[in-house]
Amino acid sequence: MKIDTVRTVGLALAVSMAVLASLTACSNGTTAVDAQPAVQTIGSLKRATLFKDARGELALARAQGKRDVLMIVAAADRTAAALAERVRRSGGLVRFMDEDVDYLRVRMPIDAVDRLLDDQDVVSAELSIDAPMRVYDLVNGRAGLGLGQARDRVQAATERAATPAGKLHEPSCVDPDLPLTRPHSPLADLGGTGFRTEHPSFDGRGVTIALLDGHPDLLLPELQEALTLDGRVVRKVTDVLTVTDPEDDPVGGRSWIRTDAVDATGDGKFVYRDATYVAPRLGAFRVGFFDETRFGSAVAGDINRDGNPDGSSRVFAVVWAPDTNDVWVDVNQNQRFDDEPALTDYRVRGDVGVFGKDDPATPERESIAFTVQTRPGTEWVAIHPAYDKHARTSSAQLSRAVVRMDASRALLPARGWSAFITGRLATLMRKR
Repeated sequence: MKIDTVRTVGLALAVSMAVLASLTACSNGTTAVDAQPAVQTIGSLKRATLFKDARGELALARAQGKRDVLMIVAAADRTAAALAERVRRSGGLVRFMDEDVDYLRVRMPIDAVDRLLDDQDVVSAELSIDAPMRVYDLVNGRAGLGLGQARDRVQAATERAATPAGKLHEPSCVDPDLPLTRPHSPLADLGGTGFRTEHPSFDGRGVTIALLDGHPDLLLPELQEALTLDGRVVRKVTDVLTVTDPEDDPVGGRSWIRTDAVDATGDGKFVYRDATYVAPRLGAFRVGFFDETRFGSAVAGDINRDGNPDGSSRVFAVVWAPDTNDVWVDVNQNQRFDDEPALTDYRVRGDVGVFGKDDPATPERESIAFTVQTRPGTEWVAIHPAYDKHARTSSAQLSRAVVRMDASRALLPARGWSAFITGRLATLMRKR
């Protein structure tokens, strides 16, 4: 099953409208299942226009001189391919298509948007959110700085002022009795502790949970192992990935790195942007830079936790071998890759890299875990650090809720707003 970069909101809207229409189609009080004949096509549920805020974005894009806009489209049953061809004939570009669910992400010329909306096979369509131009996302006269972002910046500044220099805020230690006996949890009143005692194997084994959020801290001991239904030990986390598109979602896709082709021959070195590097081996590679300044929040753009002293570099060279799909990150910035481990997509081997070096004499950990993600056949590779407070809060929630399901597993795509919901849902799933 393909995972698109974004925003399945248009598709969800179409499905919701389909359900609503099917429930209201019968005037005799019966449901659509009871009604005769039970004929309802998704094509008849067509929404003919964009919502008001999307129309505002379209007008703003036109005023800014933009030539096209990104749209998500829910097509009628089995019409995605034909609709995609009409999009191309209208001068549009199909960025993604999944014929299994008749979903498309397209970049349309502004003058062709209404023609697409009028197409008989378009059930629902919406402009994809473009944060820098969001019409109602205005604070102090600046587009793209929303209320949530402004609040986060104030909170981050406050925490930096209250946190000793160079120290990273850590979630509190995990109590093995949490969440079943924490003061404000209803699980004790519901008999949660007794239930776990009576059914020790009802611990979530065999369950996989998708967490749509920032990347949790994969160095936590509570996130290392799970059990299958037959009791085999497996990795707790099954995969870590982003569903953003580096070209269509520049704000959400900041983990992506555009790479260039280089060759390491002879002495095993190559030159990239006026610097010489030692390759991990001889061969053809792609190389790019991971820029820590793109990441803020609790780490304040300091992924390797060195305090960013004067003269220090804020970028880390990354080498990708497309033939083996291995990635090397120069985390110590010594311009050598032969002293770095080979990493690949987490689902393959469970590879985890580390930025920074921990000081065991301090109560906080001065290192941050990261994983890599590749897009074979393209020039893009991604580095996913568990870098911000939201991700770290998610880790604490996983430790206190999901992870207490000793055998449960987690699939961790990024990013959304379900960390806390996932924790509560996991507890409910365990009790059933």
